[in-house]
This record gives sequence, C-alpha cells and structure tokens, in this order.
Amino acid sequence: MDVVGIAGLLHRQRRIVVPAVVLALVSLVAAYKLTPPQYKSSGALVLLSPPAESGTPTTVPVANAKTYNPYLTFNTDLGVVVALLQRKLTSAPVSRSLHAAGLGGSYVVQPNIAVYSGPILDVNATDRTPARAARDLDLVMRSLETQLVSQQEEMGVPPQGRITATVVSPPSAGTRVLSSALRRLIAVAALDTLLVLFLAVGAEALTRRRLEQRERLAPLTIVPIWSEAQSIGVEGSSGTAKRRGHPTWAGTPSPGRGMSAGQ
Repeated sequence: MDVVGIAGLLHRQRRIVVPAVVLALVSLVAAYKLTPPQYKSSGALVLLSPPAESGTPTTVPVANAKTYNPYLTFNTDLGVVVALLQRKLTSAPVSRSLHAAGLGGSYVVQPNIAVYSGPILDVNATDRTPARAARDLDLVMRSLETQLVSQQEEMGVPPQGRITATVVSPPSAGTRVLSSALRRLIAVAALDTLLVLFLAVGAEALTRRRLEQRERLAPLTIVPIWSEAQSIGVEGSSGTAKRRGHPTWAGTPSPGRGMSAGQ
C-alpha cells in the first residue's frame, strides 16, 4: 500500500483514527512528563610523565634503576596507560565499588577524541540532578587517580618515577540531557503509529465484511409495498370490479393483473 492508499484508508476510517491520534498525543505528553530528567557533568584529566631525571629503561639499566616505571616502555604519549585506565574504571569490580561509595547515576570514561592516542581522559557522569551529577563526576575522577597510583604501586614504581594525573577541566555544572527522553518519545510515537494503522486496517476489514454480508442477503429480502391505487381493473363479462387498498409485493405481479375474470 502506497502513501495515497494509506491516506485514503485513514480518511475513510477517520471516526476511529481521529480519537486514536488524540490518545496517541496524550500518551506522548505523558511519556515526556513521566520520564525522569537526567543531567550530565563533564571533566577531563591529563596524565603526566615523571621528570626526565628519573630515567627510562633505555638510559638506566632495569637492575639499577630506582625510578624505573614499566608503563613508560610502551610509548611516550601515554596512550596505552590511558587505555588501561579506561578499562580499569569501567570494569565490574570498580563500578560496584563506586556505587557502594555513593555513585547514584552512570559514568563514561574515554580517551579524548581530539587527541589521538594522547594522555587526556574525558570523564562524564549522569544523574537525576545537577548537584548529584557533579558529585558523581568528582567521585569517578578521584577513583581514576587512585587507580593510577595503585596500579603503579603494584608494579613497585617509587613515587618519584610514577605517572601522575592532573585535572585540566574541572567538573562542569550539570546540564539537562534530552537524549533519554527523546529515545522514549520516539519509541512511544512508533508504537502509537502502529496502533493507529492497526485500528484503521481492522475497521476497514470489518466494514468490507459487513458490506459483503449485505450484498449476499439483499436478493433474499422481500419488501412489502402497500399500494394506495384508487382501483385495479379486472377484465370480465360482468364489467370492471373496484378493489382498494390491496397490498402488492416488490418483484411479484399483482393478483388479477393480466388475468381474465373467468380464469
């Protein structure tokens, strides 16, 4: 069925379609009102290498290096360390510990897309109020710094040779996120559209079935027609007889019409 056919269907069944569309609009408004608001706070951290005098594996032998940091052997831009921290912060154990510490919403940790394989980490937190979103973000950023220190402590890196994290973008004020409400509205609108079309198609099928039943039953229906003719002449030797108020039937010849009196 093309667009013209659908438009014709909706026009023919407008007695059902119009109330359905009104209910659909009401459901959209209700979905928007009932969707809890979400607010997002954003921040960023940059990873810093230890001072140059702390040495590297290429200049100081591992056995003699008191400030040797194995995380510096990957690359100089710390992109690998950023990826490791991202995986650590988004792991299930760390996520559970953050929620146990008071995290009420959700969070996202990812490398800065403007700096390919760079040392910058973007952190976003989403919650029901601006204040809660900012608090969640601060909690995640502090956890990121803690994880960075603990990972290096496990490798035996001394404090003077550790990679550090510095806040370059403090937590922003929470801003309203419309994506969650928009997704719900799109889902409700799609469901309402399917429901309206289903009702229109069902009403169209029911109307056609009734018309077909009427067409099948029409030849079997006998409709009485009461004639109010002044008289009905009957030929015969005795003259013309007068009959008044004689009932006749549609499709049936009147008694006496075309018959002689003697018959």
